[in-house]
Amino acid sequence: MRGLLAPDYSGLGSVPAFDIHFDDAPNFYVNNNPARNDPTVRTLERNVGALTSLDPYVRDSNGNVQTVNLTAALADTVEEQNLHMINADPARTPTFTMFGNPDFFFQLSNCSGQTECANPGFAWNHGDIQPEIVTTFLGMVGPGVPNLGVDSSTWADHTDIRPTIMALVGLHDDYSPDGRVLLEDVAGGALPFSLRQYHGTLIQLGAVYKQLDASTGQFAMDTLHISTTALESNASGDSTYTQLENDLISFGSQRDGLASQINAILVNAEFHGQSIDQQQALNLISQGQALLAQVHAQAQSV
Repeated sequence: MRGLLAPDYSGLGSVPAFDIHFDDAPNFYVNNNPARNDPTVRTLERNVGALTSLDPYVRDSNGNVQTVNLTAALADTVEEQNLHMINADPARTPTFTMFGNPDFFFQLSNCSGQTECANPGFAWNHGDIQPEIVTTFLGMVGPGVPNLGVDSSTWADHTDIRPTIMALVGLHDDYSPDGRVLLEDVAGGALPFSLRQYHGTLIQLGAVYKQLDASTGQFAMDTLHISTTALESNASGDSTYTQLENDLISFGSQRDGLASQINAILVNAEFHGQSIDQQQALNLISQGQALLAQVHAQAQSV
């Protein structure tokens, strides 16, 4: 990584001191934990966003290796908050995160003295955002699970697995899960009355909740696109960066409020036998869809 960045700092001094964790989507930790809008951080983000390399997997019609962009997306602490990447220890919060080209693995040390090289013995990247990395399957079988074959329409992620299992076995955690029960793939007879009463509304509410709150849902992917535009921008006075970051903060605040309300309704219905207020649920569905549409329109405009 430092070798790739070095040419961008020609005449500007040395590459700033930073560390990363070696991965396809490395977190960057700039020494002394500077603010997100520090000029050193902003220059580094722009330079990382502009990185390119030859990719042996991408060739033209004559078989010539092509140059590709190495950075798919960028998130600083504002977008990391939207992606649920901020934790209780500030020292562990990345200065920014580079979601890389999935054909590459990034590290600090050169491989055999080269800046770039191929490693045929390494065949797995993780932690990134591309479908080939984040899309997998969940197999469900057992009492209360109907034999529906392949369900290719329900959007779910890892956080939904535990609450679904807990609902099927009649247990609950002593904390509120981040996921939801996958009602689409559980037999009605295995569900309490609170989940059968307004079954269709609960499915709609859960679907909106996932697109708002999941780390690779629509809200996350759209805000990540806005974040990338912000971090790669180079407008005078960083005006584009400031405006888009403020938009992301506002979107995140609205999302957190809606997601918190929806999660409370789902958890109470799933594990505490409380029937939902259908009108309240429909209002939250409408609000969630409106926010998703607003953020999507912003992402398409930048």
